[in-house]
Amino acid sequence: MPRHTVQLLAVLLGMSLHQFATAAPLYKIRDLTPDGYSTSVAYDINSSGDAVGVAGTFASGSLEEAYFLYDHSEETSTVFGVGAVVPHGSFTGSGFREAAINDSGQIAGTARFIGGSPQLRGFIYSGGASGSFTNLGVLPGATATGIRPASDALDINSSGIATGTATSGAGTINNEGDNLDVYKSTASPIVDIDGDITVVTRGDRGRAINDAGLVAGSNESSRATLFDGPMETILLAGTPYASEASVAMDLNDSGMVAGSAIASNDAFIYDSSDSSVTVIPQIGTGNRMNAKAINEEGDVVGHGDRDGGLSGQARGYVYLGEDATSYILEDHILDKTVPAVPGLGDWGTLRTGWGINDSGWIVGNGERRFTGASFPTGRAYLLIPTVVPPNGDINDDGQYTGADFLEWQRGVDTGLYDADDLADWAANYGTTSLQVSIGNVPEPSAAVLLMLAGVAALTVRRS
Repeated sequence: MPRHTVQLLAVLLGMSLHQFATAAPLYKIRDLTPDGYSTSVAYDINSSGDAVGVAGTFASGSLEEAYFLYDHSEETSTVFGVGAVVPHGSFTGSGFREAAINDSGQIAGTARFIGGSPQLRGFIYSGGASGSFTNLGVLPGATATGIRPASDALDINSSGIATGTATSGAGTINNEGDNLDVYKSTASPIVDIDGDITVVTRGDRGRAINDAGLVAGSNESSRATLFDGPMETILLAGTPYASEASVAMDLNDSGMVAGSAIASNDAFIYDSSDSSVTVIPQIGTGNRMNAKAINEEGDVVGHGDRDGGLSGQARGYVYLGEDATSYILEDHILDKTVPAVPGLGDWGTLRTGWGINDSGWIVGNGERRFTGASFPTGRAYLLIPTVVPPNGDINDDGQYTGADFLEWQRGVDTGLYDADDLADWAANYGTTSLQVSIGNVPEPSAAVLLMLAGVAALTVRRS
């Protein structure tokens, strides 16, 4: 018999019942794809719930992409930079965020500026959906040899300082291994973080920056590294992962870093306060975990394999530091049928969690299928944690009606609601939140008690 059935029967029979609590999260989902675009990915989210990503639409048989900004106060997504830039990811490799946003709404990204150099340049964008770009350019003294001078911008802190990787173009022939180095800057020319751009063999890569100016990434030996000016901390030194390639993907203001050990397929958290390393628990039965972002609470999002030995099993996850558990995101959506989008069905697989803010709001990319389509379409999502309203007002509308009961039914099996919530609703049935607040609450009606008894009986039969 399910646990919530036992609790419900206990309530109906007047038995004592301890408070049932669950740490499992539950989320409301929002589709952030801008109007007129069919595909999208959301990469980062700030404390206000504003997000940034890349959207695409097929025109003349080819995919055309643009950056978009989601304004949570207006609940609208608007593309920007059309006709000015062409979005691109990091030139140093795949698997890294293509845009980031700080709490002031400044955005960092990588693009080819139309009418300018064909090479990639990092940028800072500000001013909302109709703002302006600052081209971050390349390192001083960069030459047009090697893989040619280029830069990307993968993160931006609250002071408007962006970080990423730049090449000096110091090679002597085309396609020769070039000098890659970490920078942090607010404008062109970008500034190398440790002053070694003349050293051709360097290969440092920057991924994320916090408000103290620390940068997380990887060094020339492909080891997860924390950069503090010329000082480098190798995060997995002295651990079983020390001899394999690794990367630091994100860090918070407390100095906690989220990253991945490549060969072992493990995701980890490095804590600068005590140099400890925590391995993030695997989701499902798979054998691959990747970390993408970490918030101030120590919660991490990314993707991992749901099942072992199968292709196409990558699923977005959230690791909650409070209970040290990893959760598959698509298993914790309250209602996959919303928000309704014309021609699109329910949400299916949620592939990757790309960003998470300090309130636990998550952005990433998932799948929805257009009517009649053979394959699902990738769409940007926003997950907002739900909070159980007090006193049994399950749908939080100030009324105690049958609508609350229906909401309870949808959430009880996932662990969001329990028998105590149902009992609170029954006790307040037919009233308003104002009556509850002043203590003017009638006894549960006979009809409500009969309905509860019927629910218990039905649930027992199903179990």
